[in-house]
Amino acid sequence: MKNFFEKFLTVLKIFTPRNGFLIFLAGLFILLVPYLYSWSLVVFPLLSLLLLILIILGVQEVIVFVTLILSAFYTLSTLALNTSIKTKVFSVCFFVVLITTFLTSKPDYDFRNGGSAFLLGAQTRLAWAGGSEKVKTDALRLLTQQPDESGLINSELWSNSLKRTGATRIYIDKESQSVAIFIPAGNGFSDFDEFGYLFTYDRVPNVAFLKIEGYGLVIHYWKLADGVYFFNREW
Repeated sequence: MKNFFEKFLTVLKIFTPRNGFLIFLAGLFILLVPYLYSWSLVVFPLLSLLLLILIILGVQEVIVFVTLILSAFYTLSTLALNTSIKTKVFSVCFFVVLITTFLTSKPDYDFRNGGSAFLLGAQTRLAWAGGSEKVKTDALRLLTQQPDESGLINSELWSNSLKRTGATRIYIDKESQSVAIFIPAGNGFSDFDEFGYLFTYDRVPNVAFLKIEGYGLVIHYWKLADGVYFFNREW
């Protein structure tokens, strides 16, 4: 029994403060994968596909289980071995944070519900493009331009901020004074969805012009700021 206990303590010595911190970071990251998926669905579609594969295959759950076990061993090692009070406190805090995150996180994979991570992705693109007010101002200026028969604005007329949103096409509707910017959408599992921004003069948007006659489209939209909306067009 004594030999077993000595061997057990030897194993625990592997869990140094540095390794414990790395385990904590790895565990926190993998626990946040579902939220990162929702965020990347708008910002990095390819990354969202890779993360979704991890979730579907159950790899994420396995890694979560492993990191929780490793974190528990790290906490046990700091309590059993002659470590500083500071190290013991940090190890316990790391473990409590991981367990609490594991027990309280309830990710919603249906992005059409407008989850916080999904809309944070929409805000991220706007921030990269110069901010919502800058993009809104440049978008509404296009209402003075002449679109083609379908309402499409020539890409030569787009400002740099509009291009930085990742715009694939821009439509205007002079009747409702609205501008719609479509961006790259989702991944291989959401081919029947389109994402974009809708800008108005601080009024509730009229999404009727986003619909196509003869198609049963469903338009979901969420307010990001005054006159700034993010939408999903579901085919």
